[in-house]
Amino acid sequence: MNFLRNFMMGRRGTDELNLALVVGAIILSLLSTVVAWFASNAALTIVYIVLQFLGMLLLGISLVRMFSRNIPARERENAAFRRVRVRVCAPFRRAARNFRDRKTFVYIRCPDCRAELRLPKGKGSIIATCPKCRREIKTRT
Repeated sequence: MNFLRNFMMGRRGTDELNLALVVGAIILSLLSTVVAWFASNAALTIVYIVLQFLGMLLLGISLVRMFSRNIPARERENAAFRRVRVRVCAPFRRAARNFRDRKTFVYIRCPDCRAELRLPKGKGSIIATCPKCRREIKTRT
C-alpha cells in the first residue's frame, strides 16, 4: 500500500474530466460490442475496430492525465472542461427547473438585458421590473 501511496505523490489523480473520459470509454466499448453482434460485413467490422480504438484511446488519455506530474496543466484542462460542461448542461437544468415550477411560476426574459424573471402564475396582467436593468415589463401570467 505504501508503494501506491508513494507512487501517486505529486501526481494529479482523478478529476471530472478523467471521469468523463472513462465514462466515454465505457460507452464506446459497449457500443462497439453491440456493433460486433451485427458485424456481418466488412463495414461494420471496421466500425467495431474504430469504436474499440477510440474507447482505448480515451482510457489511455485518462490514465496519462491521472499519472501526470504536470498538475497546473491538468487543472487548466479540467477547468476548461468544466466551463464547457456548464454551458452545455445549463439549458437542460433550466428546462428541468421550468418544468418543475410550471404550475406556480412563469419565467420570462427581459428584452433589454436578457435576464430571466420568475413571476407568479395566474395573477393576470402585471408590470414586472427587471432587477438587473430596472426596465418595466408588462406581461400576462
